Amino acid sequence: MVESFESYRSYLFAIAYRMLGSAMDAQDMVQETYLRYSVTPKDSITSLKAFLTTIITRLCMDQLHLARRKRDVYLGPWLPEPLITPEALEAVSLEERVDMEESISLAFLVLLEQLQPSPISGRDAVARFALGTRRFLPEGARVELAAVNGQLALVFRAGDRAYLVLAIEVGAQQIQTVRVMVNPEKLARV
Repeated sequence: MVESFESYRSYLFAIAYRMLGSAMDAQDMVQETYLRYSVTPKDSITSLKAFLTTIITRLCMDQLHLARRKRDVYLGPWLPEPLITPEALEAVSLEERVDMEESISLAFLVLLEQLQPSPISGRDAVARFALGTRRFLPEGARVELAAVNGQLALVFRAGDRAYLVLAIEVGAQQIQTVRVMVNPEKLARV
C-alpha cells in the first residue's frame, strides 16, 4: 500500500480534535498540515506518519497557546465540544485500537488545561446528586448511550437537540470522574 496524506487524514483529525476540543479547529489544523506537507520534498520524509504527527502536534500546541489567552475570560471549566464517535462502540481492528490509544484522551485534555474541579465524592453524595438532577429534565426528554470523544457517555435530548452530555470515566470498577457538558455551542454537533 502506498502511503498518502489521505490515508492519515482521520488519524490527524483525531489527534487535533483531542488536543483542541473543537471539530472546526481540528479540521483547520488538518488542512494546515496538508499545506505544509504539500510543499515538503517527498524524498526528505522518512516516515510519513511521524512527519504528519509532528506537524499537527506542533500546530495544535501553537493553537492551544492562542486559545488559552482567549479562554481566560470564559467563566467555568473549559471542556472540548462533544463529538459522537460511533466507531468506539463497534469492534475495531488491533491497528485501529492502537491508533485510538495513541491519541490523547479527554482526561488528558483536562489535565492540559489544569482545571481545578470541585468533585463530588462518595457513593451517597453521587447518588443524591444524580437523583436531584432529575427535576431539571425537560418534559419528553430521552437519554441515549453513545460514544462521545472515544468514551461511553449519556446524551440527553429534547426533540432532536442534545442539551446535555454526561461522560463517566470508570476505573477499578468504580466511577472515577463525571463530566457534564451543557454549553449549547459545543453541543450543536451532537
